Amino acid sequence: MQKNKKPFLSVITPTYNRGDKLHFAFQSLLSQTNKDFEWIIVDDGSTDDTKRVVDKFIEKSDFKIIYKAIKHGGKHFATRAAYEIASGQYSLELDSDDELYDENTLDNLYHTVKVCQKNYPCIGGCFIDQNNQIFPKLDGEYLDLDKESYLNLFFDKNGIDTLNISWMMKMDYARSYLPPKIKDNLSYFPEAIINVNRVLKCKNFHLRVFNRPWYRYNMYNADSVTVNTFKTNAFWYYAKSLIETLNKYQLDDKYHDAFIQQCKNLFNYLPNNKTLRDNYMVFNNIGKPLLFAKFLSRYLLKNIFAVNHHTIVLCGVKIKLKKGD
Repeated sequence: MQKNKKPFLSVITPTYNRGDKLHFAFQSLLSQTNKDFEWIIVDDGSTDDTKRVVDKFIEKSDFKIIYKAIKHGGKHFATRAAYEIASGQYSLELDSDDELYDENTLDNLYHTVKVCQKNYPCIGGCFIDQNNQIFPKLDGEYLDLDKESYLNLFFDKNGIDTLNISWMMKMDYARSYLPPKIKDNLSYFPEAIINVNRVLKCKNFHLRVFNRPWYRYNMYNADSVTVNTFKTNAFWYYAKSLIETLNKYQLDDKYHDAFIQQCKNLFNYLPNNKTLRDNYMVFNNIGKPLLFAKFLSRYLLKNIFAVNHHTIVLCGVKIKLKKGD
């Protein structure tokens, strides 16, 4: 490989206190038949032996490893830092406790890009879990999506699981929307919001999802970001960000049910360090303060007065509460 030639792929791994698990990812990369990639590890302020472990990887490796340590801020900070130094033509995010499916995974991805007829900004693949179950469940060899069909799946509660995929993205596409710099008891900024913003910003979005596994997905309950999401503000930020995104792209009417559900969730997942004023600012910033009054009334009646079925009129707005709202 030429000295200054950009690698085909930047494999991005944010990590935090996973020194005892990083070997899964490393061994799967070491076994790859295609070595046209760099591995970027961003250490999100680990207090274990992560650096020592990575130093040993570098000694053994026959591919480029870039290690960067940052102050602890959450997975979204580490991911953003990785994209700031990545030099690949494409990016592939590999969690610190996961591994590539087999030794031909990166070679298959390389050839997949070469044979795709359309100039896809991203392609996707499946996961295989610890029980050898492949997800998501797809029919056929692959699934092609444009912007409209992607959004329809994203906002369909029965279809969104189809988008639970691994992404390989053109670097400029990936950088079009990076995780925001938010410090707020947030272990990670919701990745689904990052993806949908990239899709909406892309003028000619096309995604091909291949019905074959790219990753072996492992779950470690003690320190998993996924498992510990309820301990963070991720659900509140998901609701806030999706409300703002739908409003920005004038999609709150088209995807009305999803918009209203996230308005409810803004109150349902109100964290201890957030106030009703924080919710008001969300609605005020999108020019819908009256909508805040509606959902505030629901919140007060349910949580303060314990009313489960009631109808009131506030500022000319009729609000009907049903059990379970």
